[in-house]
Amino acid sequence: MTIKYSENKIFAVDTNDDECIYILKSEVENQLKTNTFIKKHLKGVNRGKHPKLKDYKKYTTNINLEKLGNDCLMLTEALIKQNLSKLDTTKAQLRAQDDNTTRLFGHSDQTNVSIATKIIAKRNTKYFTSLSPDINQGYSIIKREVSDEDEDCPYHAAAVIFKDGKSTVTLEADAGEKLDKPIFNLYSPIEGKGLKSFYNTYKDYFTYKGKIPASSILIPR
Repeated sequence: MTIKYSENKIFAVDTNDDECIYILKSEVENQLKTNTFIKKHLKGVNRGKHPKLKDYKKYTTNINLEKLGNDCLMLTEALIKQNLSKLDTTKAQLRAQDDNTTRLFGHSDQTNVSIATKIIAKRNTKYFTSLSPDINQGYSIIKREVSDEDEDCPYHAAAVIFKDGKSTVTLEADAGEKLDKPIFNLYSPIEGKGLKSFYNTYKDYFTYKGKIPASSILIPR
C-alpha cells in the first residue's frame, strides 16, 4: 500500500484505492472552489479511510464511465469542456498546445502521429517531463508511429482537475482496464517522494520501435 501526496500535501491518493481522492480537511473549501464543475461530481466517502489520512476528507466520483466507453480522451474532453452530458462524441474537442495548427488531437491516428512528429522536432524529454497543465487543461502522450497490427492504444490523455504547486491531480479513464469509475492520479515535474511526471510515468510504454513518444498540454480547440 502506497500513499502519494501532492507537493504541499493538500491531496493524497492511496494507490490501492485510486477511485478515491483525499483532500486535506482544512483545504477542502478552498480547493473545491478552484473547480466548481468537478465539485458537482464528487461525493464524500465515510468508510474505508486510511489511518495515515485522518486529517483528510475522502471523495469518490459519481461519473459513470459506461457512457464514455472508458475512453481516456473522451473523458478528458468532457472534463475540460465541463460537459458530461452533451459532449459531441463524433468530433475531436481538443488540440495540442505545442502544435501551432488547427489540427484536433484524436481526430485520427495519422493526425496524432503528425502532431507528435512536429512536437518532437522542437521539444525534448526535459521539456516533456516539465509539463504541468492548469486546471481544465490536460496531459497527452503520443506514439510517433502506429501500425495496423498494433493493438495497444497509441496515446493516453488525462484531464487536470486540481493543482497543488506544480503537482497535478488528474481524473482518468483507461480503455486497457476494466473500470466503472475513472481513477485519480498525482503527477509532478518535481519528482521524488513517490511522485513522477506524467511523461516519465508512461514514456516506456509509449516508446515504439525505439522512438520515444511526444507529449503536450491539451487545450480546448
